[in-house]
Amino acid sequence: CHDLENHRITGVGKLFHLRYLGLRDTNITKLPRQLGNLHCLHTLDLSQTSITELPSSTVHLKQLVRLYIEDSVKLPKGIGKLNLLRELSSVGVSSSPNIVTELGNLTELRIIHITLDSGTGTWCKSYEKPLLDSMFKLQKIQKLHIRSFGVPTDFIADFGWFPQHLNDFLGSIPRLPCWMNSSLSKLHQINMSLNILRQEDLQNLGLIPFLYVLHLNIGKIESTEERLVIGTDSSQFQCLYHLSFDSLYAMGLMFVQGALPNLGSLNIMLRARETKDLYGDFNIGLENLCSVREVSVKIGCTGCRRCEVDSAEADIRRAI
Repeated sequence: CHDLENHRITGVGKLFHLRYLGLRDTNITKLPRQLGNLHCLHTLDLSQTSITELPSSTVHLKQLVRLYIEDSVKLPKGIGKLNLLRELSSVGVSSSPNIVTELGNLTELRIIHITLDSGTGTWCKSYEKPLLDSMFKLQKIQKLHIRSFGVPTDFIADFGWFPQHLNDFLGSIPRLPCWMNSSLSKLHQINMSLNILRQEDLQNLGLIPFLYVLHLNIGKIESTEERLVIGTDSSQFQCLYHLSFDSLYAMGLMFVQGALPNLGSLNIMLRARETKDLYGDFNIGLENLCSVREVSVKIGCTGCRRCEVDSAEADIRRAI
C-alpha cells in the first residue's frame, strides 16, 4: 500500500510472531521503537521508503536474516549483533560509518550491497583499513556489490583476500582486483567499471573457470599491440555465455578464431569516430564468434560524418 502512513504501523510491535515485514515503496518515514519486540522477524524490507534512520531497538531483532534498506539510512550502533543476517542491501558508509567495523561481526552474510561515498564532505581514508578487515571476515559471502561515488577505490583493487564462495560481483574500481583470478571457482557473474583494461586482465578473467556473464565498462584500453586480443588461449572463457563491453573511447577488442566457444549473446558499444581514428577500421573479428546467437552493436555517432557511420554499420553487418 503506497499510501501507508506512520501512525498505521504503531501497533506492529505487538505482532510478536511476525516473520516478514514488508514496507517497500510506501510513505513510511519512521519506524516505532517497539520494532525491537519482533523477536521472530526474519525479513525487514524498507526499500524505496523515506525512512532515514532505524530505531536503536533494531539490534534486538536477533532472528533477522534479510534487511533491505536504502543506502541513505542510518544504522544504529550495535547492528553487528544481528549475527544471523545473511542479506544486507544496501548500506552506505557515509550514512552509517559504524558499519566499517561492525560488518566483520556479520559472518553469516551471503549478500551485501555497500555504497562508498563521501556524503557532504570528503572521503575519510581511515575507513579503509577497518572496512577491509571486516570484509576479510566475510568468508561466506556470495554476492558483493560495491558502488562508489567520488571515492578512490584502489584499496579494494589491492585487497589481499580470497572470497572462495563469491559468485556475483559488481563494482566500480580503477583496475582489475588482484584477487579476481582463476582461484574463484564459483564466480559466474561480473559487472565491473574499470578505469583501465590490459591484456593480462583479460587473461586473468578468461581463466575464471565458470564465468558465465561478463559486463565490462572501460575507461581506457592499455595495450602495446593494436587491440586487446581474445582467443589466443583456447582454455580461456570456456563457459562465458554473455559478454557486454563498452569503452568510453575506441573499441579496443579483437576476437580471433576460436574465441569464446560457448558465447551466445554479445552486446558492444562501438564509438565510430574514436575507433576509426585509432585503429583505422571497424574490424573486431565478429566473424570468429561461431556460437553466438544474438549480437547487439550500438554505434556512437558523435563527431562522425554520415558516410563514416554507414561504413561502420556495413562492416559490422558483413561480419555477422
